[in-house]
Amino acid sequence: MRPSGGFLWKSDSVKARQPSHRLVLEALEDRLVPAQIFVTTPDDVVDQADGLISLREAIQQANLNPDHDDIFFPNNALDYQVKLNTPIKK
Repeated sequence: MRPSGGFLWKSDSVKARQPSHRLVLEALEDRLVPAQIFVTTPDDVVDQADGLISLREAIQQANLNPDHDDIFFPNNALDYQVKLNTPIKK
């Protein structure tokens, strides 16, 4: 007998089919991509809240880990000079 929706109901006696494969989580080798840090201001300022990245901030960020990092300057970097007010500490 069909219910009013037009579907045939399967019997409750039908058992759910067991999956034939087990899912396995496998760890892969470590593949780190070099950090790309973009200098966005010529000013020698360290202010995490200003939304800008100075050369000093870029170097500090690159020094946080021993891996390879790339520091990029904007295309118009030849239009201004970056002057450091104090030496950069290692």
